[in-house]
Amino acid sequence: MKYEIECCDLCHAPITREKHGVVITLGFSIGGFGRRQDHANWSGELCPKCNDEYTKIANAVTHWLDIRNESRIPTITVTEYSVHVENQPKPLT
Repeated sequence: MKYEIECCDLCHAPITREKHGVVITLGFSIGGFGRRQDHANWSGELCPKCNDEYTKIANAVTHWLDIRNESRIPTITVTEYSVHVENQPKPLT
């Protein structure tokens, strides 16, 4: 009988519970459409802990994009043990 141990593509811990597939693509274009370049293009399988951290970051970026005229870019702090996201409203002018 063959056993395979799947590991998280971010933290390399064995995935003992459900795994989560993630695809991240961030691109930009200087000079208009047709000149796209990618900052990041990554995909992988995540353990539940890394998926929770990814979800916090993705939700913060999505929140900023949805109401970009109402908020500042979120402050995302990633440490060895946690991810913290702080959204701040734009100051009234």
